Amino acid sequence: MAATVPTAPAGLAHKIDGSSLSLTWTAPADGGSPLTGYKLILNEGTPIVLPADATEYELALGEGTYDLTLIATNAVGDSPASESIEGLEIAADEAEKEKADPVSADAPAEAGIPLAAPLTLGGIVVVAGGLLTWWWLRRRGAGATAPATASDDTTPIL
Repeated sequence: MAATVPTAPAGLAHKIDGSSLSLTWTAPADGGSPLTGYKLILNEGTPIVLPADATEYELALGEGTYDLTLIATNAVGDSPASESIEGLEIAADEAEKEKADPVSADAPAEAGIPLAAPLTLGGIVVVAGGLLTWWWLRRRGAGATAPATASDDTTPIL
């Protein structure tokens, strides 16, 4: 019997927490050919490609209204679209609050962290209750035995 496209992903469910959208679903029948991935489509835009073993996904969204569908893919082709989730609302105040203030202003005081003095947490220095927003990752070249130095390759992590 020849393989066919997968069936549509089932049970697509969502949860909104501020500007974060969490999705879960049940993997579909693969049509006789292993799944190669999923395509998450937001507002009929460019698909977000997800791995074949995924049954959940989380992403941050800006203010707006969103419609989404999920498609499974195998070597034969794309499945029919899942049932659509339509009219998901991300409010401006929630999206901006998440972006501008990811931690409550009084959270450090509640945790007993002094705001005036620097604090070291796991090797990371937190000054005035601020958050680490990026760091540099140093790596050594293949076969290197010397410790990493400022002249080694560096890659920003944002």
